[in-house]
Amino acid sequence: MTVGIVGVGLIGGSVAQALSAQKQSLWLDDRDPATKQALSRLRLGRVDSYVRWAGGVDTVVLAVPLQEMTRIIYDIVPRMRSTATLIDLSSVKGPVAEALRWAGQSVQVLSLHLMAGREVSGFTAASPDLFRDCAAAVVDIGLGSGPADAIAWWQQVLGCAPFGLWSAYEHDRAMAWVSQLPYLASRAVAQVVQAQAPQTMALAGSGFRDTTRVGKTALSEVLPMLSHNAEELSRALLALESELRVWRQCLDRSVSAAVPLESLDGCLKPNE
Repeated sequence: MTVGIVGVGLIGGSVAQALSAQKQSLWLDDRDPATKQALSRLRLGRVDSYVRWAGGVDTVVLAVPLQEMTRIIYDIVPRMRSTATLIDLSSVKGPVAEALRWAGQSVQVLSLHLMAGREVSGFTAASPDLFRDCAAAVVDIGLGSGPADAIAWWQQVLGCAPFGLWSAYEHDRAMAWVSQLPYLASRAVAQVVQAQAPQTMALAGSGFRDTTRVGKTALSEVLPMLSHNAEELSRALLALESELRVWRQCLDRSVSAAVPLESLDGCLKPNE
């Protein structure tokens, strides 16, 4: 099988390395000249603009930022063979589904989400083992979930956990809770400490680093996803605010009554 990958950063680069280890024939394209040079040196595959190879490969993998996905879908789908497969690895699926409808989807589509993102980006952070045992989803964006044999093949090659099947709507709602909410909470903790108690950073250990790690992802990379999921993410933030408010009220009661937290009703849930 000949695979072309557009966007060879952390995710696309890790896919490329995993496929290269399986001796798959690869075409690679990335907007960053330095990444293209690195790919050429490593010889993971042939490096060229997708305009030149999109019509000749069996599978095209899109691993570009969400803000670029629509433009590339509009441009690349008409170039692909009708028997080819388009795989998108975007972390929210609503905009992808909309773009494919407008592009006049004429190829088989397999929409995957590999939950292996990190706070670092770019090809230099890529690894063939990035997806090992990571959570993964096959998302039905209104075009079916894709052939079972293709799904099984990608799971085996990437080494991820078995794919769960999600609708685009439920998948994107879930991302608000398990991806974007943790990002905002992590970012908020870092900003509050740095703004209100910067002198304490000298004592920040692994707990602080782990808590704030995911929030180090550049906001510009995350904003399109936050915008798409704004309604569900707002619900998630409201729930988090409610939980934090309970803790603040318990702490205030503990101070005013001069008693430890564990002696106050309503502050600790059973088995905590």
